[in-house]
Amino acid sequence: MASANVKKDVEFDLGDGAMGRAGAGRKDAADVIAMAAQIWKDVKASGVDPEDESGNDALLVRLRKKYHDFAISFPIPFRWMITAREYSEVAFEKFIKRHVKAFYKDRKAFMVAQGEYLVILFKTRNPRASAREIHGFRASLAVSLTKDDDVFKDAQELAKQGTKELDEAADEARRLRICAYLKANPDIVA
Repeated sequence: MASANVKKDVEFDLGDGAMGRAGAGRKDAADVIAMAAQIWKDVKASGVDPEDESGNDALLVRLRKKYHDFAISFPIPFRWMITAREYSEVAFEKFIKRHVKAFYKDRKAFMVAQGEYLVILFKTRNPRASAREIHGFRASLAVSLTKDDDVFKDAQELAKQGTKELDEAADEARRLRICAYLKANPDIVA
């Protein structure tokens, strides 16, 4: 969403085959902001205690299904509304207009850009914060998001490797069963 007037969804490559969308089928930034406000209303009306981790996990899953495109396009603001129970329409509007763009060079750049919502939210909540405090918050946030993304990538690679090993083991077991069957039934081969 390079401008405040998106005519259609804009897809972007997040790296490693992952794609994201900005615009989420909306005509302009005001519609995306309105959707964020609706999500925030749903979070507040959910009746889930902010301290209830399992309830928040279930709420996250439920709202991710309901607002799938938004959750993919704006994962940090979306998750923050649910897990931290913080949202500011003013901060989200600034984030949409200043930091969301159509394409990112890689997944890390996308996550750092998403983190800017939290920086803007920090500035909104702490209007007297110094430039040094804001810079420190942004730097620690970038490190944290990068670490989280690296952990996610490592887990994803581990899962791929585990799946590959299971597939290879299943193929080997299948070959052994076929060989055993053919040995037990030599007249089939002839």
